[in-house]
Amino acid sequence: MLKAVELNQDDELANRAVASLYVTTDRRQLAERYLKAAAAVPRQKLRSTLALADYYITERRYPEAKEVLQPAARDTATETAARVRLAEIEYERAPQNAHVMLDKVLKKVSTAEGWALKSKFLSRDGKFDDASKAARAAIELDPRVALAHFIVGTVEFKRKNYDEAERAFREVLQLNRLTTEAKVELARTKLAEGETNEALALAESAGRSVDARLVVARALIADGQTARARTELRQLESRGTSSAEAALLLGSLDYDDGDLPSARAEAAQALQRAPASVEALLLSARVALAVDDEPAAEQHLQNAITHDTGSFDAHTLLSQIYAARGDLDRARTTLESLAAHAPQSAEARTAVGLILQAAGRDGEARNWYEQALALRPDDAVAANKLARLYASETATADSAVELARLAATRLPGEAEVHDTLGWAYYKAGKAALAGPELERATTLDPDDPQIKQHLNEVRRSLADEDQRKVREASRTRSLQDR
Repeated sequence: MLKAVELNQDDELANRAVASLYVTTDRRQLAERYLKAAAAVPRQKLRSTLALADYYITERRYPEAKEVLQPAARDTATETAARVRLAEIEYERAPQNAHVMLDKVLKKVSTAEGWALKSKFLSRDGKFDDASKAARAAIELDPRVALAHFIVGTVEFKRKNYDEAERAFREVLQLNRLTTEAKVELARTKLAEGETNEALALAESAGRSVDARLVVARALIADGQTARARTELRQLESRGTSSAEAALLLGSLDYDDGDLPSARAEAAQALQRAPASVEALLLSARVALAVDDEPAAEQHLQNAITHDTGSFDAHTLLSQIYAARGDLDRARTTLESLAAHAPQSAEARTAVGLILQAAGRDGEARNWYEQALALRPDDAVAANKLARLYASETATADSAVELARLAATRLPGEAEVHDTLGWAYYKAGKAALAGPELERATTLDPDDPQIKQHLNEVRRSLADEDQRKVREASRTRSLQDR
């Protein structure tokens, strides 16, 4: 390739090929010379002026990018694409102005590139539903726009639709654009799915960027390789990274190891770098609770909820603090707030049910468990709790059995679940089936008084039934002898 450029230094394709090779092989700084040469070609076939601007934008060299783009914005052949890029630069300074600039472009000419950038803006604004719509509009116009697929993937990842996210990121890789970013996000997706080995391999192949190495560290932690993870994170810290995530992960490792002073120091460092990080606030709260600093923990959790009104961990941990104080009403309202901000969360509704049941408000708890199961029929905790409530009434005893069976399938090692199933069988008139489940529950938790009580009652019932059968058999023989 270098020989081709040497033979014809003004050849657009040759210069772009060399630049592409350098970018692909993580030698971006060497690409600029060849992009400039390609952009200097008067009648371009590869829109190299825009490629040079893209290079500067990626490098955050915005004045140089604008210098390239402003003449291009006056050329009818590149006007729309150049104005889209100028809006991208403006977003870094004034997001609202950037939206206005981009909307003017899209109103005049609706392009896939423009809608893809719109989706990027909306995603950065936290408007994920609108971002997804804009990205899909871009894909409909041109399915080859990698950025649009990338935004779809990130939105679906946030929604925990991991299959959809994986499909989108693999499409980005197929298009051979944004490959490093797509590999990192695909690795995060596989990690969320529990595919640790594949996540680690993808992150390792994504290069030496901070984001890639952080995912490598997370995958190592998930795989139990904590020593390697520490080494990876220490190397990032030694590179002077400003990322809060490295400090956060080191603090989490220290917390798990019981090194609370180090954990607190790392959590403070993470918060200094990213004061709005919910993960860092949660770690700070957990460390504060571990050292009996409840006021600090409460403050951190309230801050976390301010930054993420749908944070399940922040709400539930805060509600536990209130419940431990005996303030069940405040614990309940905290969880009800979570449910209101997460209308599709079954876990939030189950949590509200648990706190209501602890307060002796079984009727209200029942309603919340039913809501949880309507959203997620395989919620084992809600199924178990609702089965216990249903078992108290003859009319719902059969439904209790079905729910308890589901819970026992999902949580086979939980004594309470087998106790629930055994008691539901008994209340449904199936004492013979109840016995084995209660025996299993007793084996799992031999000290639980309620399980013992249920087992004894079922045994008495079975014994009474046996005696009844003996009496009936005796009566039948007496009648036959007569």
